Amino acid sequence: MQVVPQTVLKTPGFSHWGVAWSPFHPGRIALASSANYGLVGNGRLHLAGVHNGHISLDTQYDTQDGLYDLAWSEIHENQLVTCSGDGSIKLWDLTINFESSAVTDAGQALELPDPSMERTFT
Repeated sequence: MQVVPQTVLKTPGFSHWGVAWSPFHPGRIALASSANYGLVGNGRLHLAGVHNGHISLDTQYDTQDGLYDLAWSEIHENQLVTCSGDGSIKLWDLTINFESSAVTDAGQALELPDPSMERTFT
């Protein structure tokens, strides 16, 4: 039996609440994280990759409030959605500039227990 080395991804100060593998890239993973165990503070979207059997952090994006869940788009390989502690839902497009990569509509309140739920909202 072959022994596979254990790999660990360290993100000091942030606890992970949601984890999702990309449906398009088998070695790409996204993590929804919150500071202070999700009680209060900022959030962070971590994007990591598995390269040569080891996981490494590729990039990260800070948010004003904790992130608690996420889901990759099943249509576009570089888009994902996150749910934040302030009740907002953000659509991230990883192909554009970070300053405008998260699209948030603060005009309407909408609560979703899980972003992977398949529903149409009008």
